Order: sequence, then C-alpha cells, then structure tokens
Amino acid sequence: HEPVTAVGKREGFRCFDKLKVHITTTAMPSTSISPEVLAMSDRIKAQREEIVARTKELIARAKATGASPEEMEKLEDMLKQDMARLDKPLPTSPAELIKEMERLSGVIQKRAESLDAQISLEQDLVSGKVKPKKPGAKD
Repeated sequence: HEPVTAVGKREGFRCFDKLKVHITTTAMPSTSISPEVLAMSDRIKAQREEIVARTKELIARAKATGASPEEMEKLEDMLKQDMARLDKPLPTSPAELIKEMERLSGVIQKRAESLDAQISLEQDLVSGKVKPKKPGAKD
C-alpha cells in the first residue's frame, strides 16, 4: 500500500476515496456473567427498593401519628440516603455481592423493627393507652 498524503482539502478527500481499508476482526473474549451473580445483583436491587418502600411507609405512619419535626427530619434524611443507595454501583465480585446482601438484610430488619414499633404506637393510640401528640409537640 502506498501512503496517502494530502496537499489540500480536495486532494485529501480524493486520496481518501482511493484508499483501500482492510478490516480485520479478532475474536473478543466473551465476558459472560454467571446466573448466580445476576441473581445476586437482582436481589440487591430488590433489597434497595424494599428499604426505600419501608422508609416511605415509616414516614407516612409517623406523620399520621404526630411525630415531632425532629423525628420527621431524621426519617426524611434516612429516605434521602436510601434513595441515593438506589443509584450506587453494584459490587463486582461474588464475595462483595454476598456481603452487600447481608448488610442490606440488616437494614431491612431495622426498618421492620421500626415499623413494628410504629404499629404498636398506632394500636396504643386507637385503644386509648396513649394520648395522641399534638403536631409539633415536644416529648
């Protein structure tokens, strides 16, 4: 092949039209992801979404029972963190995926405990064991 040099714009285009390009393909290594890793990744995404859903429910219930502004602010901050976690990159190794699933399971458990406490408060309010708080009232 002869090298192509361009003297001017037109000549460059004419030379380019005459240039023969040989394209070679090489086999790219296959980067397959195991079904187990895919399943763990899907599980982590679902756990993250579950945490957001539980936090939103906790906020709605706390608001309905007259939670203090400080309590509401704390819950709203928690929700912001949960929402930010949705966009966080997933771990890349199986060991990291397992560790993240375990950590998220702990967070889900804590949210479930908070919801249980909130539901108990609601039951106590309905039964009259506890007097409702006035909105904005301090403990």
